[in-house]
Amino acid sequence: MTITVKRNFGPLTAGSFLTFDDWSRIGELARNRIVRRTLQGLDSEGKPFTPLSDGYAKQLAKEGLSTVARLELSGQMLQSIQVVAHADYVELTF
Repeated sequence: MTITVKRNFGPLTAGSFLTFDDWSRIGELARNRIVRRTLQGLDSEGKPFTPLSDGYAKQLAKEGLSTVARLELSGQMLQSIQVVAHADYVELTF
């Protein structure tokens, strides 16, 4: 049995397959994934963040705050992630 596949379209770089709204949704999904993973204490590879130093962990514990590295002491960094969609890509910025 022989299967023949013929190309009847131009180069894949010749046009945009995703719309502005698609890029916006992709950016929101990426942002949500980053925030969720960060609040779980995981880096971009799914590995736990480097533990806090003993002195800093003791200081946080005295203040009744979490001693797990989750980059959320004030929440400003995670809340400031902005999704900037373009016609053919999306940026996540601070």
